[in-house]
Amino acid sequence: MQAAEAAARAAESAPRASDIESAERRVSEAHATLEKMRRDFENEREHHASTERDLRAKLASETERHEALKEEKATLQKRVDVLRTQNAALLDAYATAKRWSAEFARGARELADTLEQPVLDDAVRAQQQQQQPPVPEQSPPAPPPVSEGPRFSRDDDDDSPSSPPWLS
Repeated sequence: MQAAEAAARAAESAPRASDIESAERRVSEAHATLEKMRRDFENEREHHASTERDLRAKLASETERHEALKEEKATLQKRVDVLRTQNAALLDAYATAKRWSAEFARGARELADTLEQPVLDDAVRAQQQQQQPPVPEQSPPAPPPVSEGPRFSRDDDDDSPSSPPWLS
């Protein structure tokens, strides 16, 4: 009987053994899947860590570059401000030079007019003398009128220099 009971238990335990083997196989597959997932997770974590390091390095580099560009911009802005100031000064100097040039031209015309008038007067007198009938030799020639004063002389009889009218 014992043999029969043992055989019956063996028959009963065979499907259980098969279930246990099946369960062990599933546990082994689950362990393999879990290990594969762990490796994949570790690889992905390492990849993310590497990407993070690269991005942090790039961020640091770009931050450094940004600061350098800000400094360069500030330097260039200062240079632009200096150039604008110089440009304004040059425009003022140009306007002043233009005004002085106009005053100089006006003064030169006035000076030329004052210098040309005695020469023109002399030329008119010479022409008038040529057109007048000859005076008999008995009377001496009349001296030129002295009302205007000698040519190129100063009317103010002052020895102190005066500034030209375009400088006043």
